[in-house]
Amino acid sequence: MADGLISVLLTTYNRRELLERAVDSVLNGTYRNFELIILDDASTDDTERYASGLVDERIRYVRMPENGGVLRSRNRGFDMASGEFVVILDDDDVLERDALETIANEFGRLERQEFGILWFNCRNAETGVISGSMPAGEGQIPYDLYLSGKISGDFWMAFRKNVIQGYRFDERLKANESLLWLRMHRDHKAWFSPRVLCVKFRQHGLPRLSDVDVRMQRMRNITLAMRQYLEEFGDDLGRLDPALLGAQMAYFGLHLLAIGEAAAGRRSIRNSFRYRFSSKYLLIFLSSYSLPSAVFSSLIHRMEAGAKRKKDRSLVSAAQGR
Repeated sequence: MADGLISVLLTTYNRRELLERAVDSVLNGTYRNFELIILDDASTDDTERYASGLVDERIRYVRMPENGGVLRSRNRGFDMASGEFVVILDDDDVLERDALETIANEFGRLERQEFGILWFNCRNAETGVISGSMPAGEGQIPYDLYLSGKISGDFWMAFRKNVIQGYRFDERLKANESLLWLRMHRDHKAWFSPRVLCVKFRQHGLPRLSDVDVRMQRMRNITLAMRQYLEEFGDDLGRLDPALLGAQMAYFGLHLLAIGEAAAGRRSIRNSFRYRFSSKYLLIFLSSYSLPSAVFSSLIHRMEAGAKRKKDRSLVSAAQGR
């Protein structure tokens, strides 16, 4: 069995009860050669008292000086990690007992092929459904497959330490970490194993960054992330799937309208028609000359909520069909 040190970066904010469950899943695992770095984003609940009281030489507790978002905490974790391998764990998720052991063994098995990133599957805690869909199955993950949006659902990733060196999250975005994952996958080889190593809890009654209302509060951050995505990956996406590029440009334009950048929003929607014409977005384009930004913000909310309901129904159907 491989025995390289694994750095587990556990980010948290005001979810002390969930944090304890996540910590226990690491401590109770079969793999012992790890460091657990708890990154507290200036919680105001009982997190500091709990985390600072943990007695285990493998645990380091870091309290951020002010609340700056999960990406700032993760950057701090990247800087602190001393392991040969690095994983990120959210405070509302838990690891299967053999998760870290499997990571070490898989990196050892694939060492000669120079894979720097591993993907594993997850399970939805409430439904029991496998949360990720990888159309290519087990094997190497092509960058083009990831970029073209054909991979869906929740996965759990592990990295060789040398892969994350030189990469950092843009802390202005607050979330949208997939931008960094795309950069890494463009530059490094990735492998997918269907093993379920992480359990995702979604129905705990506490806010999540993916919640529609939370996303609406972060409209400007999300719009900035969309701008960066199109500027950096738009040419590659246009080569792979012009219609998808057009859809992304139109949705970006809608976001620009929602934050009051009407001229730029209309320009992005108009340009999107070169790749994918949409009567819906033509109507949005024409309406933008007379309607206020709040109308477009409300439209995004309805679209996001509808997409979430559709996803939730599919999870229920999958659970019932097991």
